[in-house]
Amino acid sequence: MKRAGLFMLVLFPAILMGRGNPWKAGLSSLILPGSGEHYLGLKTRAYGFLAAEVSLWLTYAGFTYHARRLDEDYRIYAYSKCGADPDRKDGDYWQAIELNMNRDVYIEKLWREARSYYPDNPDSQEIYVKQHAVSGDWNWPSKAEWFHFQDMRKASRITRQRAEVTLGFIIVNHIASAVDAFISSRLLGDSETSSFNFDIRINPSGRSAIALYRKF
Repeated sequence: MKRAGLFMLVLFPAILMGRGNPWKAGLSSLILPGSGEHYLGLKTRAYGFLAAEVSLWLTYAGFTYHARRLDEDYRIYAYSKCGADPDRKDGDYWQAIELNMNRDVYIEKLWREARSYYPDNPDSQEIYVKQHAVSGDWNWPSKAEWFHFQDMRKASRITRQRAEVTLGFIIVNHIASAVDAFISSRLLGDSETSSFNFDIRINPSGRSAIALYRKF
């Protein structure tokens, strides 16, 4: 019963739009990868696209969750080591702490920028500093702890980038399945239909390979 329920979930978009029309088959797979192929009877390819979809979403969720945990870790670390506010969410604040060992260095850097932009206008310099300075105070006790914080922030960014890349693969999977369903629907009934093959593979390392080919 559970298996039948899963099949109905996969086939639902295709059932609503009908069978046999290439555009409808492609749109079905664009909504849910593998649904158009399954309704056309191409079950092996349908399971492949669906498995890729599930695996990619689980990977995306894992990276996103891990990135949030890393964010919490570096905020708590900065609170315990340099007196930063762990409840701050604005990126400018944490970037300032990452790039400057203490607030005095940070403010002096802003003044240098202000003097370079407005060399003959002290009032504009002061306005620039007030507009760009983030509130809050911090002071790293040593460069080693400061550098460790930078590494923690870098790890968080890398994890988020991996989540974004995985989201890109999800989009590719939708498009690839739609193209496959569209072409397969056009080729059904052709004597060479069985020689047409489409393959998408994603290995654990994150690399992907997409192939569209026909055997003669």
